[in-house]
Order: sequence, then structure tokens, then C-alpha cells
Amino acid sequence: MEADFSDRKGKMNMIKKKTRIDIKIRNVDKDILYRLDVLARRFGFRSRQEYLLHVLTRLALEEVQLEADLKYNQLLSHLKDLLQLNTEALNENRETLENMFGGDFNE
Repeated sequence: MEADFSDRKGKMNMIKKKTRIDIKIRNVDKDILYRLDVLARRFGFRSRQEYLLHVLTRLALEEVQLEADLKYNQLLSHLKDLLQLNTEALNENRETLENMFGGDFNE
């Protein structure tokens, strides 16, 4: 099934259709074809075509994964900033308590 991508509310949604479209690649070097056949067999695919369909599908979906990775890294950065702010607030509170009651609250 062919995948059609549409953007709804900032998320990629995959809608499966029953149509397939052929892709033809011309002027492929024989060494490349041989290498593709070797890779297809090594990874357990029944044919070069099945292997290439798998590779193309992964390539097409890679953008979705890259977007998720970017959002994850942004979230981690935001959490790091929040932790830093919380640490600073805790240190200020500790200093205030030490000034009010005396003693060292680091213990």
C-alpha cells in the first residue's frame, strides 16, 4: 500500500491507500545492482525489489523520526534549564534558612 502524508495539527498522519505506483531507475551501474542483491539476501529479503521498497519506505519516514528526535532534544534542553532554575531556587532557600536560623543546611 502506498503511504500518503498529510499534516493535521502539526502531526504527520499516514493514510494507507490501495494504489501502487511503479518507480523505474535507469542507468544503474552493474556493481551497484550486485551490491543491492547482496544486501537484500544478507538482510533476508526475497528480492532486490522488496529490499529497495523497504529502504525507500525508511527513507521517506526518516523525516518523521528526525522531527521526533529534534522535539525530544528540545524537551531535554528545556528540562535542563528548568532543573538549573530549581537548583538555584533551592540554593537561595537554603541560604535564607541558614541566615534565619544559623547553621549549615548542606549536611
